[in-house]
Amino acid sequence: MTTRTEAGAERSFVSALLPWIVAASVAVIYLLTLNHWLSYRNLQAVARATGQTWTAQVYSPLFTLVTSPFHWLPQTWVPLAMNFFSVVCAFFALALLARSVALLPHDRTQKQREREQSRFALLSTPTAWIPPVLAVLVCGLQLTFWENATVLSAGMFDLVLFAYCVRCLLEYRINNRESWLLRAAVVYAAAATDNWVLIVLFPGFLAAMIWMRGLGFFQLRFLTRLFLCILAGLLVYLYLPLVHLKSDGLFWLPLKQNVHAQLAQLIYLCRYTPRHIQLLLVLTSLLPILVIGIRWKSSFGDTSEIGIALATWVFHLTFAALLAVCLWATFDTQFGLRDAAGKLPLLDANRDKFLPLAFLSALSIGYLSGYFLLVFRPLSRRGRRPESAVLYVVAVFAIGAVLALMPIGLLYKNVPAIRVTNGPAMRNFAAMLTEHLPSQGVLLSDNPISLLIAQAWLARSGADKHFMFLESHSLRFPAYYRQEDKKNPGLLPQLSTNVTDSYRLTDGDELNIMAALQEKRPVYYLQPSFGYYFEVFYPVPHGLTYELKRFATNTAISPPALSDEVIAENENFWKQHDSEVRALLPWITAPLPEKNPGFRRRLMEKMHIPFEKNFDAVQLASIYSRALNTWGVYAQRMGRLEAAGAHFDEALELSPENVVARANSDFNKKLRNGERAPADNLTSFEQRFGKFDNWSRILEANGMFDEPTGCVAAAIVFARGRLDRQAGQNCERTLALAPDSVLARLWLARIYLVSREPAKAFPLIDELKARSNLFQQAAIAPADVFEVELAANYATGKPDRAKRLVENVISHQPPDSTMLNTAVRTCVFYKDYTNALPAAKRQLEISPDDTVSLVNEGFIQIQLKDFNAAIAPLSRAISLNPTNSAALFCRADAYMEAGKFDEAQRDYEILQKMDPKAYPVYHGLAEIAYRKKDTNAAIHYYQLDLANIASNSPEANFVRERMKGL
Repeated sequence: MTTRTEAGAERSFVSALLPWIVAASVAVIYLLTLNHWLSYRNLQAVARATGQTWTAQVYSPLFTLVTSPFHWLPQTWVPLAMNFFSVVCAFFALALLARSVALLPHDRTQKQREREQSRFALLSTPTAWIPPVLAVLVCGLQLTFWENATVLSAGMFDLVLFAYCVRCLLEYRINNRESWLLRAAVVYAAAATDNWVLIVLFPGFLAAMIWMRGLGFFQLRFLTRLFLCILAGLLVYLYLPLVHLKSDGLFWLPLKQNVHAQLAQLIYLCRYTPRHIQLLLVLTSLLPILVIGIRWKSSFGDTSEIGIALATWVFHLTFAALLAVCLWATFDTQFGLRDAAGKLPLLDANRDKFLPLAFLSALSIGYLSGYFLLVFRPLSRRGRRPESAVLYVVAVFAIGAVLALMPIGLLYKNVPAIRVTNGPAMRNFAAMLTEHLPSQGVLLSDNPISLLIAQAWLARSGADKHFMFLESHSLRFPAYYRQEDKKNPGLLPQLSTNVTDSYRLTDGDELNIMAALQEKRPVYYLQPSFGYYFEVFYPVPHGLTYELKRFATNTAISPPALSDEVIAENENFWKQHDSEVRALLPWITAPLPEKNPGFRRRLMEKMHIPFEKNFDAVQLASIYSRALNTWGVYAQRMGRLEAAGAHFDEALELSPENVVARANSDFNKKLRNGERAPADNLTSFEQRFGKFDNWSRILEANGMFDEPTGCVAAAIVFARGRLDRQAGQNCERTLALAPDSVLARLWLARIYLVSREPAKAFPLIDELKARSNLFQQAAIAPADVFEVELAANYATGKPDRAKRLVENVISHQPPDSTMLNTAVRTCVFYKDYTNALPAAKRQLEISPDDTVSLVNEGFIQIQLKDFNAAIAPLSRAISLNPTNSAALFCRADAYMEAGKFDEAQRDYEILQKMDPKAYPVYHGLAEIAYRKKDTNAAIHYYQLDLANIASNSPEANFVRERMKGL
């Protein structure tokens, strides 16, 4: 049998030169399909390299360190250079894979040992080149690997380090040089600081090292060196903390966040990933490595030829099954590393982190294919009949067929997906996003990704220098504000020198900033949005962007109608780009069943390869879906029902999960059919769309409603968030669509009250009273209408009418406790304590032991300066509930104002024990001491008061002045 010389076995063509050739061949494919610009996968790294991020980088310290030199490149070169870096990493990872496959020992079973008798048991048959080539092709053309090879990927860089560690272990087996193990330890520990999956695999890595070194592993000298090497690798954890220590004085926080994030991923994987998914991951990666790592005995006690043959065929069948499963998994079946159903967020979001498992699977494929090329090779022995070559021919033919068909199948399956991921879709979006921008301006976005894409696209022509790019959610942070001020000097209003990084700008501050910017440059939003900006500005759509215009008056609720030019511009925009948008459809929705499916469809079904949505296509489609739904709302509100229906339907095609577009589309069909559209019951509406508390996410992801119940529900959400103008717009739209909606009238009346236009509430109140038969269906209580009417009379300066309303409630038979409580609450809010007191007393007549009513009467008596009268109901409330802090505080105040300082002090001391940090308690105790002329006690309590209140509050200033006098 022809073999390589033992001395040069590890330096033969297959192990030394072939890895570079086959890796370079696959790298050519990567270069041909390379992403030349941005992708959702490289956005954050590109933004960091070009200085567009402002938050501290706390993850992937080693990858951050290695890619930091990219910031020296021109901004427009960075995306391509980073993606090319990923190709280089993939090239080395595949070369190391081929080298590792060539170094695998083929002496695990008796059949192998009989046929491969070289010192290192490296495969030396004429077909020894097949396993490394097959492993590289299978791994390199697998979709996850291919995607990460053509777009910058931290996971691909981590994989190179992991592959090097595997190679080190196999090199040590050949020459027993301790340095290979020490190098592997340093590199593995450093890589683990980036990739938490390597932490999971560390026990296996350590076990492999022990298995190879044997008892020599436990020598103290070696263990010391190994520990120091691991420690040296883990020092990479300190890189980012040291960087932040230099820039902003942080050290432990970045370190803690990085380690905590890795541990959180580990815990999630162990606790919440379904057991069958964990089993499938192990089946195609760790299990084959474990099986091929064991050196099996020559026999297992059975000396008969039949028993030995049976055991041998069990090995053959087991290895064949493992090989088949590993090969099948590369097509992204249920055994693969991809979550086609989208039900495992951890797996889907960390595909690049799981690349080491794909590497181990490819390593197993290389070994198992070599196993069959070796064990069926005819063995000639002196004095025995030569073995039949039939099985060997079958094995060579089968493995050769796999070598030929696997790349073809993977290319056929994955090339279309790669074309979408690395194709023009992102560039098309960027061009559409910036199509209708002026020559200069301010670009505002809730989504930093859209902002980064727009900036990168404008940078290609140098136009980015004429724009300011602001992320709306970050603008309230002084650190971000100062960074943007440095980039665009003279545009932003200057912050006060007293503002520290711990301060957060208020909504009012941000509105003032936007107003100042709009006076200097046009301001554009990069997506449809809502929030406090839109209380002062209204959006004018221009394709995917929205120009912010200021409302002409503070009293206007709805914005002016769009001009014919704007309408035509937007309709032409969507017509011109219809083909670009629809090109995403085949990659976001599974194809419908067909009677005569094509070859590709049949092949996928036969191989049980599920349809998988393309990540980039889904993200872009959701953006288009939201924009189309928004433009459909504009069109529908202008009476263009046919056009609106088409836009809603297309929005649904692009994102079937867009529940808002679905509701709008259904309602649009009713409008076109002339059907009456009453507002639905909010309870059933919440069952369809979820609780209103989480509605901001629904509206952010899908756009606005334009159907009666959706509009009134949005109005309620906005009103609760003090977005009164937007709430009013939705109420008015509800009444336009469903004139009988009592809920919209009620909330619109409330909005007029808080908008300081209470006179407009009276017609709505009259209409509500005329529709009282609809209250129950809309879950409206008569007390709701009474509250609005009473408040409107107070707000318009009509106390006599308010008094009559309260008197009617007090004299009503039978008494209505809800109405009485509403009367008390509203009168107290408007400080009409004279009318509030009879209502409170009437409540107590109905429920003498109601603690809320007792506290109400006591509070009202205090406001009327009748402190002694307040003590009795408050004492009654405390006797019923000794821990009622509101009653204790009011009684302490009443005692103090009545001159009963000892009694007041006792109540305050009880409150102090209940809540040691309640500053009003210390203020009350200080006031008692001050009135008693106990200066030391007063100073003591004032100091405690200052320690628990905001240093710049009016009360703090009062206390400081009082202490100066003391």
